[in-house]
Amino acid sequence: MTILQWNYRGFRANFEKLKTLVAQKHATVLCLQEIKVKDSDSCSLNGFNTFKKCALGIDGRAVGGAAILIKKDTPHQHIPLTTNLQAVAVRVTLHRLLTVCSIYLPPGRSHGDLVELDRLVQQLPPPLLLLGDFNAHGEFWGSEEPRPSDWVVEDFIAGNDLSILNTGSQTYLHPASGSFTVIDLSLCSPSAHIDFTWEVDTDQHGSDHFPIFISNHKVIFTDGSKSDSAVAFSATADNLRIQIRLSDSASIFSAELLDIYQVLTLLECLANDQQQFLIATNSLSSLQALGNFNIKHPYVFKILEKCTLLHKKGIDLVISWCPSHVGVMGNERADLLAKEALSFTTYFGIWKSEKQK
Repeated sequence: MTILQWNYRGFRANFEKLKTLVAQKHATVLCLQEIKVKDSDSCSLNGFNTFKKCALGIDGRAVGGAAILIKKDTPHQHIPLTTNLQAVAVRVTLHRLLTVCSIYLPPGRSHGDLVELDRLVQQLPPPLLLLGDFNAHGEFWGSEEPRPSDWVVEDFIAGNDLSILNTGSQTYLHPASGSFTVIDLSLCSPSAHIDFTWEVDTDQHGSDHFPIFISNHKVIFTDGSKSDSAVAFSATADNLRIQIRLSDSASIFSAELLDIYQVLTLLECLANDQQQFLIATNSLSSLQALGNFNIKHPYVFKILEKCTLLHKKGIDLVISWCPSHVGVMGNERADLLAKEALSFTTYFGIWKSEKQK
């Protein structure tokens, strides 16, 4: 599943390029800004439903505006908003039920915008994705030092406990100065952050903003546990549970690495090409060993070897850190399963499908 986020400077101007991007990326949801259409204007794409918020300049011409286009076969419902902001939102079932909001903030902000933004978020059921052109610079998202008016957006993000999906890649090329910056933001509820990867296109496709692609991976959570007399690990996903107790002499470091390796072995057997997976581990030491190619540990070498094989099969794989005990449900479940496995009386793996329970 891919969400396209893009300020593409006019629905009609870049319509053909939009269609090409949607086809290439198999986008399910399009969050567009500066659509520059009136309420009476068509803003449609074959196979998609359209929801838009239009804006007019003092001369009556269409300016700014935001839209969400979503595939008709994707379950969704429009969320009516009470706001003066150029924003539109839907409740949509993708890999799970989410609220997606597309927003365009014209340049220049005031305290009144902060109040409006706060009111907007209160109308968006979590977990949410808030995607758009905020016209704001901030060091937190890879832009230059903010101007005083940009602090409104920083205060809004901090005050509403939102996560930033941006990775620091530039999203905007100033036509006059030729300078790059980041003014397009992808914000989300903290619980949804680990579900998504964030990528900027290398081509503007006729706009002065670069398209942004937000994709979800199937997330598999792993965790190891050690007591005074036992060592175990677990992995969990939607319909999957792995629990293994190891030899009592095993280290927690080895348990965490073996956990990742077991998941990769399972994916090698079951996954199809073009599938996307994210293995979420709370073991920073494991990630550091993998990142440093510390092949002195046998399972580091085996993991790297297995990742190469999966890549050749066309499987998109990410291994990422997930902090413990911060309310991420999958991580909490993996922690409980690993602790449960400490009491197993046999030293071998137990694999169960949740559907078989």
